Amino acid sequence: VAAAAPRLTALTLRRCVDDAAVAALRALRELRDLDLAFNPHLGDRGLRALFFGDHVHHGDPRVDDDDDDPGRRGFTTTEAPLPRLRALSLRGCDGLTDAALGILARRRGVLGAGPSRPLLGLEILDLELCWRLTADGVRDLLRAHASDDERVPRFHLYLRGAASVVRTRVKDDLLELDEAVGRVHVHFEPRFAEGSRDAKRAAPAPLRRWFSPAAPEAAR
Repeated sequence: VAAAAPRLTALTLRRCVDDAAVAALRALRELRDLDLAFNPHLGDRGLRALFFGDHVHHGDPRVDDDDDDPGRRGFTTTEAPLPRLRALSLRGCDGLTDAALGILARRRGVLGAGPSRPLLGLEILDLELCWRLTADGVRDLLRAHASDDERVPRFHLYLRGAASVVRTRVKDDLLELDEAVGRVHVHFEPRFAEGSRDAKRAAPAPLRRWFSPAAPEAAR
C-alpha cells in the first residue's frame, strides 16, 4: 500500500494486520486518518514500530521515559513517521496495554515540542473495547494532549467499553486538569450512531457488561 499510494490520506485495515505489518505504513507521510480497528494481533510492539521504528530498544515495547529528545531517537520532529495523522482508530485491538498509551503520549511530545508546532498530533483517538487499558495509562495520555493553547485542536478520546472504575477515575482526572481540560474530551458513548455504516461494519462487542447504562448498545 505504501509503495503504490505514498500520498494516501485515509486508510482502513481491519482484521488484517499484526505488529510486523504496520511498520510499512510509516512511509505514508500524508496519511491523516488511519483505521486499524479489530486487529487482535496488533499490540504495543506494533505501535512502537509504527511511530518510533528501530529508534527504541527492541526488548521493550515502551518508549524510553528518560529521553525527551527526538534527536536521540534517530529522527527530528520534521522526519517523524506519520506527521500529519489526525485520527487513529484502535477500537477492539484488545492486545493493547498501557504501554501503547505511553507510546502515543510520547509521540505527542515529539511532534508538539514548542509553541511553533501547535497543530501537530492526534485530534481523534478511538480506543473503544480495548479492555486492558487502565486509568493510569489514560491519565498519562490525557496529560500529554491537554493544552490551554487555543491554537491546539481539541483532542477527542473514545473509551466505550472501559470498566466502571476506569470511567470514574478518568472523570476525576479530567477535573484535575483545570484550564487545560477545555481542549480534551473523553467520550464513553459509542463513536458512531447505531445503524450507521461504520457501526454496521464493526464487530459484535465482547464486553457488554462494561458498557455505560446510559449509552445505547450499538451493534458492532
